[in-house]
Amino acid sequence: VPCMCRYCTTIVVLPLTFKMDVKDRRFDELTDERKNLVMKLRDSVSSSSTSDNSEAILDNAMCRRYLAGYDWSLESARTRLLKTLQWRAEEKPGSWQCNWCQENPGRHSMRQIGFDRQGRAVLYTSFIQCAHNVFSAEEGVRHMVFLMENCIQAMKHRHQAGIAEAETDGEDQPASPATPPYEPEKWVVILDCTGMTLSACNPRIASAVASIIGDHYPERLGTVVTVNAGYLMRYAWSAIKVFLPATMAKKLVFINREADYQQEIIQDIFDDELMEWLREEERLNRSSPFPDQQRLFWKRPAEEGTPKDATTLNHDPRGTRAYVEKYVDKYDSKTSMHHPHPNIIMELQGQPTA
Repeated sequence: VPCMCRYCTTIVVLPLTFKMDVKDRRFDELTDERKNLVMKLRDSVSSSSTSDNSEAILDNAMCRRYLAGYDWSLESARTRLLKTLQWRAEEKPGSWQCNWCQENPGRHSMRQIGFDRQGRAVLYTSFIQCAHNVFSAEEGVRHMVFLMENCIQAMKHRHQAGIAEAETDGEDQPASPATPPYEPEKWVVILDCTGMTLSACNPRIASAVASIIGDHYPERLGTVVTVNAGYLMRYAWSAIKVFLPATMAKKLVFINREADYQQEIIQDIFDDELMEWLREEERLNRSSPFPDQQRLFWKRPAEEGTPKDATTLNHDPRGTRAYVEKYVDKYDSKTSMHHPHPNIIMELQGQPTA
Protein backbone atom coordinates (compact mmCIF):
# COMPACT_ATOMS: atom_id res chain seq x y z
CA VAL A 1 0.00 0.00 0.00
CA PRO A 2 1.61 3.34 -0.95
CA CYS A 3 2.05 5.73 1.97
CA MET A 4 -0.10 8.84 1.55
CA CYS A 5 2.35 11.02 3.49
CA ARG A 6 3.42 14.05 1.45
CA TYR A 7 6.93 13.76 2.86
CA CYS A 8 7.98 10.40 1.42
CA THR A 9 7.24 7.69 -1.12
CA THR A 10 7.44 4.72 1.24
CA ILE A 11 5.70 1.50 0.25
CA VAL A 12 4.09 -0.20 3.25
CA VAL A 13 3.62 -3.97 2.97
CA LEU A 14 0.74 -5.27 5.08
CA PRO A 15 0.76 -8.99 6.02
CA LEU A 16 -2.54 -10.78 5.57
CA THR A 17 -2.10 -13.45 8.24
CA PHE A 18 -2.58 -13.13 11.97
CA LYS A 19 0.72 -12.82 13.84
CA MET A 20 1.75 -12.62 17.49
CA ASP A 21 5.26 -11.26 17.05
CA VAL A 22 5.29 -9.21 20.27
CA LYS A 23 4.54 -10.91 23.57
CA ASP A 24 1.67 -9.12 25.32
CA ARG A 25 2.59 -9.33 28.99
CA ARG A 26 -0.67 -7.67 30.01
CA PHE A 27 -2.50 -10.62 28.42
CA ASP A 28 -0.45 -13.05 30.53
CA GLU A 29 -1.72 -11.36 33.70
CA LEU A 30 -5.41 -11.65 32.82
CA THR A 31 -7.66 -14.16 34.51
CA ASP A 32 -8.33 -17.34 32.55
CA GLU A 33 -11.87 -16.13 31.90
CA ARG A 34 -10.67 -12.90 30.33
CA LYS A 35 -7.94 -14.65 28.37
CA ASN A 36 -10.66 -16.82 26.84
CA LEU A 37 -12.66 -13.73 25.95
CA VAL A 38 -9.63 -12.24 24.18
CA MET A 39 -9.08 -15.43 22.18
CA LYS A 40 -12.77 -15.69 21.30
CA LEU A 41 -12.84 -12.06 20.14
CA ARG A 42 -9.70 -12.50 18.05
CA ASP A 43 -10.95 -15.69 16.41
CA SER A 44 -14.42 -14.25 15.78
CA VAL A 45 -13.12 -11.02 14.26
CA SER A 46 -10.46 -12.81 12.20
CA SER A 47 -13.12 -15.01 10.58
CA SER A 48 -15.68 -12.21 10.15
CA SER A 49 -13.64 -9.27 8.91
CA THR A 50 -13.70 -8.58 5.17
CA SER A 51 -11.01 -5.87 5.34
CA ASP A 52 -7.96 -6.66 3.24
CA ASN A 53 -5.54 -5.36 5.86
CA SER A 54 -7.44 -6.10 9.07
CA GLU A 55 -5.13 -8.85 10.30
CA ALA A 56 -2.11 -6.60 9.88
CA ILE A 57 -3.13 -4.78 13.08
CA LEU A 58 -5.20 -7.44 14.85
CA ASP A 59 -3.45 -8.93 17.88
CA ASN A 60 -4.17 -9.92 21.46
CA ALA A 61 -3.34 -6.44 22.73
CA MET A 62 -5.89 -4.80 20.45
CA CYS A 63 -8.58 -7.32 21.40
CA ARG A 64 -7.80 -6.83 25.09
CA ARG A 65 -8.15 -3.03 24.79
CA TYR A 66 -11.52 -3.29 23.07
CA LEU A 67 -12.85 -5.72 25.65
CA ALA A 68 -11.62 -3.53 28.52
CA GLY A 69 -13.03 -0.43 26.84
CA TYR A 70 -16.47 -2.02 26.54
CA ASP A 71 -16.69 -3.55 30.02
CA TRP A 72 -15.57 -7.00 28.79
CA SER A 73 -18.70 -7.45 26.71
CA LEU A 74 -17.73 -9.79 23.88
CA GLU A 75 -20.54 -8.70 21.56
CA SER A 76 -19.99 -4.95 22.08
CA ALA A 77 -16.24 -5.29 21.63
CA ARG A 78 -16.70 -7.40 18.51
CA THR A 79 -19.06 -4.88 16.92
CA ARG A 80 -16.75 -1.96 17.65
CA LEU A 81 -13.59 -3.76 16.61
CA LEU A 82 -15.05 -4.82 13.27
CA LYS A 83 -16.03 -1.20 12.61
CA THR A 84 -12.51 -0.05 13.46
CA LEU A 85 -10.88 -2.59 11.15
CA GLN A 86 -13.17 -1.51 8.33
CA TRP A 87 -12.46 2.17 9.10
CA ARG A 88 -8.70 1.58 9.09
CA ALA A 89 -8.89 -0.35 5.83
CA GLU A 90 -10.90 2.38 4.12
CA GLU A 91 -9.47 5.55 5.69
CA LYS A 92 -5.85 4.46 6.38
CA PRO A 93 -5.46 6.78 9.38
CA GLY A 94 -1.79 5.86 9.72
CA SER A 95 -1.10 7.98 6.64
CA TRP A 96 -3.26 10.97 7.60
CA GLN A 97 -1.67 14.42 7.59
CA CYS A 98 -3.02 17.72 8.89
CA ASN A 99 -3.41 19.74 5.72
CA TRP A 100 -4.62 22.71 7.74
CA CYS A 101 -1.28 23.00 9.56
CA GLN A 102 0.63 22.55 6.32
CA GLU A 103 -1.30 25.36 4.64
CA ASN A 104 -1.52 27.62 7.72
CA PRO A 105 1.51 27.05 9.98
CA GLY A 106 0.63 27.17 13.67
CA ARG A 107 -3.07 26.61 13.10
CA HIS A 108 -3.00 23.76 15.63
CA SER A 109 -0.51 23.84 18.50
CA MET A 110 -1.07 20.33 19.87
CA ARG A 111 2.09 18.30 19.53
CA GLN A 112 4.02 15.53 21.24
CA ILE A 113 6.68 17.00 23.51
CA GLY A 114 8.08 13.94 25.28
CA PHE A 115 7.29 10.90 27.43
CA ASP A 116 6.16 10.51 31.04
CA ARG A 117 7.62 8.30 33.76
CA GLN A 118 5.69 5.29 32.41
CA GLY A 119 6.96 5.77 28.88
CA ARG A 120 3.62 7.15 27.68
CA ALA A 121 3.65 9.78 24.95
CA VAL A 122 2.84 13.29 26.22
CA LEU A 123 0.86 15.68 24.03
CA TYR A 124 0.75 19.40 24.76
CA THR A 125 -1.35 22.27 23.43
CA SER A 126 -1.83 25.91 24.39
CA PHE A 127 -4.60 28.17 23.14
CA ILE A 128 -2.30 31.20 23.02
CA GLN A 129 0.00 29.40 20.56
CA CYS A 130 -2.75 28.55 18.08
CA ALA A 131 -2.76 30.81 15.05
CA HIS A 132 -6.54 30.28 14.95
CA ASN A 133 -8.77 29.47 17.91
CA VAL A 134 -11.77 28.74 15.71
CA PHE A 135 -11.70 25.65 13.50
CA SER A 136 -13.97 22.84 12.39
CA ALA A 137 -14.57 19.48 14.01
CA GLU A 138 -13.22 17.83 10.85
CA GLU A 139 -9.79 19.44 11.10
CA GLY A 140 -9.70 18.91 14.87
CA VAL A 141 -10.26 15.19 14.36
CA ARG A 142 -7.77 15.02 11.50
CA HIS A 143 -5.02 16.67 13.52
CA MET A 144 -5.76 14.51 16.58
CA VAL A 145 -5.69 11.26 14.59
CA PHE A 146 -2.34 12.26 13.08
CA LEU A 147 -0.99 12.79 16.60
CA MET A 148 -2.46 9.60 18.05
CA GLU A 149 -1.12 7.41 15.26
CA ASN A 150 2.34 8.91 15.73
CA CYS A 151 2.15 8.60 19.52
CA ILE A 152 1.64 4.87 19.06
CA GLN A 153 4.68 4.67 16.81
CA ALA A 154 6.81 6.76 19.18
CA MET A 155 5.94 4.60 22.20
CA LYS A 156 6.58 1.42 20.25
CA HIS A 157 9.94 2.67 18.98
CA ARG A 158 11.07 3.90 22.40
CA HIS A 159 10.09 0.66 24.12
CA GLN A 160 11.74 -1.56 21.51
CA ALA A 161 14.90 0.57 21.64
CA GLY A 162 15.04 0.09 25.41
CA ILE A 163 14.67 -3.68 25.08
CA ALA A 164 17.33 -3.80 22.35
CA GLU A 165 19.70 -1.82 24.57
CA ALA A 166 19.17 -4.28 27.42
CA GLU A 167 19.81 -7.24 25.12
CA THR A 168 22.97 -5.62 23.77
CA ASP A 169 24.21 -5.13 27.31
CA GLY A 170 23.55 -8.80 28.02
CA GLU A 171 21.13 -8.05 30.83
CA ASP A 172 17.95 -9.91 31.70
CA GLN A 173 16.15 -6.78 32.88
CA PRO A 174 15.28 -3.53 31.07
CA ALA A 175 18.21 -1.21 30.41
CA SER A 176 16.94 1.42 32.84
CA PRO A 177 13.84 2.43 34.82
CA ALA A 178 12.89 4.52 31.76
CA THR A 179 12.10 1.28 29.91
CA PRO A 180 8.78 0.01 31.35
CA PRO A 181 8.11 -3.75 31.51
CA TYR A 182 5.12 -3.30 29.19
CA GLU A 183 4.93 -1.50 25.88
CA PRO A 184 3.02 1.71 26.77
CA GLU A 185 -0.39 1.93 25.13
CA LYS A 186 -1.79 5.20 26.44
CA TRP A 187 -0.89 8.85 26.15
CA VAL A 188 -1.15 11.92 28.36
CA VAL A 189 -2.63 15.22 27.14
CA ILE A 190 -1.61 18.56 28.68
CA LEU A 191 -4.05 21.38 27.93
CA ASP A 192 -2.71 24.86 28.71
CA CYS A 193 -5.72 27.19 28.84
CA THR A 194 -3.60 30.35 28.62
CA GLY A 195 -5.16 32.53 25.92
CA MET A 196 -8.44 30.61 25.85
CA THR A 197 -11.31 32.65 24.37
CA LEU A 198 -15.04 32.14 24.28
CA SER A 199 -14.92 31.46 20.52
CA ALA A 200 -12.59 28.52 21.20
CA CYS A 201 -15.14 26.79 23.46
CA ASN A 202 -16.70 24.53 20.86
CA PRO A 203 -18.37 21.42 22.35
CA ARG A 204 -18.74 19.95 18.84
CA ILE A 205 -14.98 19.62 18.45
CA ALA A 206 -14.64 17.98 21.87
CA SER A 207 -17.50 15.64 21.06
CA ALA A 208 -16.01 14.69 17.67
CA VAL A 209 -12.57 14.02 19.14
CA ALA A 210 -14.06 12.05 22.05
CA SER A 211 -16.06 9.96 19.59
CA ILE A 212 -13.04 9.08 17.44
CA ILE A 213 -11.07 8.12 20.55
CA GLY A 214 -13.91 6.05 21.98
CA ASP A 215 -14.78 4.34 18.70
CA HIS A 216 -11.30 3.58 17.34
CA TYR A 217 -8.77 4.12 20.15
CA PRO A 218 -10.36 2.65 23.32
CA GLU A 219 -8.14 2.40 26.39
CA ARG A 220 -5.58 4.71 24.77
CA LEU A 221 -6.22 7.96 26.68
CA GLY A 222 -4.42 7.95 30.01
CA THR A 223 -4.76 11.35 31.69
CA VAL A 224 -5.70 14.91 30.67
CA VAL A 225 -3.82 17.56 32.67
CA THR A 226 -5.40 21.02 32.46
CA VAL A 227 -3.20 24.02 33.29
CA ASN A 228 -4.41 27.57 34.06
CA ALA A 229 -8.10 26.67 33.82
CA GLY A 230 -10.06 29.90 34.31
CA TYR A 231 -13.80 30.50 34.26
CA LEU A 232 -13.98 29.91 30.50
CA MET A 233 -12.54 26.43 30.88
CA ARG A 234 -14.95 25.67 33.72
CA TYR A 235 -17.81 26.88 31.53
CA ALA A 236 -16.56 24.83 28.57
CA TRP A 237 -16.03 21.77 30.75
CA SER A 238 -19.62 21.88 32.02
CA ALA A 239 -20.78 21.81 28.40
CA ILE A 240 -18.23 19.31 27.11
CA LYS A 241 -18.39 16.63 29.79
CA VAL A 242 -21.97 15.70 28.91
CA PHE A 243 -20.65 14.37 25.60
CA LEU A 244 -17.93 12.25 27.23
CA PRO A 245 -18.13 8.74 28.64
CA ALA A 246 -17.89 8.76 32.44
CA THR A 247 -14.57 6.89 32.33
CA MET A 248 -13.08 9.56 30.06
CA ALA A 249 -14.41 12.47 32.12
CA LYS A 250 -12.73 11.08 35.25
CA LYS A 251 -9.30 11.33 33.61
CA LEU A 252 -9.13 15.13 33.92
CA VAL A 253 -6.65 16.65 36.42
CA PHE A 254 -6.32 20.40 37.11
CA ILE A 255 -3.17 22.44 37.81
CA ASN A 256 -4.04 26.03 38.75
CA ARG A 257 -1.40 26.80 41.38
CA GLU A 258 2.08 25.70 42.37
CA ALA A 259 0.78 23.36 45.07
CA ASP A 260 -1.16 21.37 42.44
CA TYR A 261 2.14 20.13 41.01
CA GLN A 262 2.56 18.13 44.22
CA GLN A 263 -0.53 16.00 43.58
CA GLU A 264 0.35 12.31 43.66
CA ILE A 265 -1.03 11.72 40.18
CA ILE A 266 1.13 14.56 38.79
CA GLN A 267 4.23 13.22 40.52
CA ASP A 268 3.51 9.80 39.01
CA ILE A 269 3.36 11.33 35.52
CA PHE A 270 6.10 13.97 35.42
CA ASP A 271 9.79 13.27 35.78
CA ASP A 272 12.11 16.22 36.53
CA GLU A 273 12.76 17.05 32.88
CA LEU A 274 9.09 17.05 31.89
CA MET A 275 8.12 19.06 34.99
CA GLU A 276 10.77 21.68 34.25
CA TRP A 277 9.69 21.90 30.59
CA LEU A 278 6.01 22.40 31.48
CA ARG A 279 6.66 25.04 34.12
CA GLU A 280 8.88 27.03 31.76
CA GLU A 281 6.48 26.65 28.83
CA GLU A 282 3.62 27.82 31.02
CA ARG A 283 5.62 30.81 32.29
CA LEU A 284 6.65 31.90 28.80
CA ASN A 285 3.13 31.55 27.45
CA ARG A 286 1.97 34.00 30.13
CA SER A 287 4.72 36.48 29.31
CA SER A 288 3.92 39.92 27.95
CA PRO A 289 4.80 40.65 25.25
CA PHE A 290 4.31 37.12 23.96
CA PRO A 291 7.75 35.82 22.81
CA ASP A 292 8.13 35.05 19.11
CA GLN A 293 9.82 31.78 20.04
CA GLN A 294 6.59 30.63 21.69
CA ARG A 295 4.36 31.85 18.88
CA LEU A 296 6.56 30.01 16.35
CA PHE A 297 6.74 26.91 18.55
CA TRP A 298 7.83 24.65 15.68
CA LYS A 299 11.11 26.48 15.07
CA ARG A 300 14.48 25.62 16.57
CA PRO A 301 15.39 28.13 19.32
CA ALA A 302 18.23 30.56 18.67
CA GLU A 303 21.66 29.01 19.11
CA GLU A 304 23.78 29.83 22.14
CA GLY A 305 25.78 33.01 21.68
CA THR A 306 23.26 34.62 19.30
CA PRO A 307 21.00 37.53 20.26
CA LYS A 308 17.79 36.34 21.86
CA ASP A 309 15.20 37.34 24.37
CA ALA A 310 16.67 36.46 27.76
CA THR A 311 13.26 35.23 28.96
CA THR A 312 13.41 32.27 26.54
CA LEU A 313 16.95 31.16 27.31
CA ASN A 314 17.53 27.40 27.06
CA HIS A 315 13.88 26.51 26.49
CA ASP A 316 12.73 24.59 23.41
CA PRO A 317 8.95 24.75 22.82
CA ARG A 318 9.23 21.78 20.47
CA GLY A 319 9.65 19.49 23.47
CA THR A 320 11.91 18.16 26.19
CA ARG A 321 15.60 17.83 25.43
CA ALA A 322 15.46 14.01 25.29
CA TYR A 323 12.50 14.03 22.89
CA VAL A 324 13.94 16.70 20.60
CA GLU A 325 17.35 15.02 20.40
CA LYS A 326 15.94 11.62 19.43
CA TYR A 327 12.72 12.33 17.53
CA VAL A 328 13.16 15.84 16.08
CA ASP A 329 16.87 16.45 15.45
CA LYS A 330 17.27 12.90 14.10
CA TYR A 331 14.03 12.90 12.11
CA ASP A 332 14.24 11.25 8.69
CA SER A 333 11.09 11.21 6.55
CA LYS A 334 12.08 7.89 4.96
CA THR A 335 13.08 5.91 8.04
CA SER A 336 11.51 7.50 11.11
CA MET A 337 8.56 5.61 12.60
CA HIS A 338 7.34 8.72 14.41
CA HIS A 339 6.47 12.03 12.74
CA PRO A 340 6.50 15.18 14.92
CA HIS A 341 4.15 18.15 14.43
CA PRO A 342 3.66 18.88 10.68
CA ASN A 343 5.20 22.35 10.97
CA ILE A 344 8.27 20.96 12.74
CA ILE A 345 8.72 18.61 9.78
CA MET A 346 8.32 21.46 7.31
CA GLU A 347 10.86 23.56 9.20
CA LEU A 348 13.37 20.69 9.26
CA GLN A 349 12.95 20.26 5.52
CA GLY A 350 13.44 23.95 4.77
CA GLN A 351 9.86 24.61 3.70
CA PRO A 352 8.43 28.09 4.43
CA THR A 353 6.49 28.16 7.72
CA ALA A 354 6.50 31.81 8.76
